[in-house]
Amino acid sequence: MMEKIRKSSSLQVNLSKLLTSLTNDVICRIALGRKYGGETDFKELMERFTRQLGTLSIGSYVPWLGWIDWVSGLEARLKKTENDFDKLLERVVQEHEAGKFDKTDFVDVLLGVQKEKSIGFEVDRLSIKAIVLDVFVGGTDASSTLLEWEMTELLSHPECLKTLQDEVHTFCKGRSSVT
Repeated sequence: MMEKIRKSSSLQVNLSKLLTSLTNDVICRIALGRKYGGETDFKELMERFTRQLGTLSIGSYVPWLGWIDWVSGLEARLKKTENDFDKLLERVVQEHEAGKFDKTDFVDVLLGVQKEKSIGFEVDRLSIKAIVLDVFVGGTDASSTLLEWEMTELLSHPECLKTLQDEVHTFCKGRSSVT
């Protein structure tokens, strides 16, 4: 993220987009084993999903008007997003079953629980994909929103920003970047 900011040719940066990309990458590495943010279809899927999270579904509030969601095409768009996520998560699970990753991640843990049957009930493939999706979506949207809010608050309170910058400079002991 810092490299993207450094390479930015303008003085303005879309922080919301950068933070969403950052949290997507972090959650992908933790939950799925690798970053998927560089894949165009993944970015499009996440953008579509995020837009749909904010879409008003009339049928959710007034059930007898649910036909409006069908006529407007909302139902079809939601179904397509659901199917696309299912394909992505199926590919992720298959990659993990094939042993394509050397580090253990969340999908590996869930596959281990499924294999060992150690929790007293069976965990099927659909449950694994649903749990991974919940962790991914919950972690990405909430985290990026929180980071964006934090940055807004820091910019709104320059004295707090200065205190934070001083703490970082003290910690870094003269280094120009933190890794």
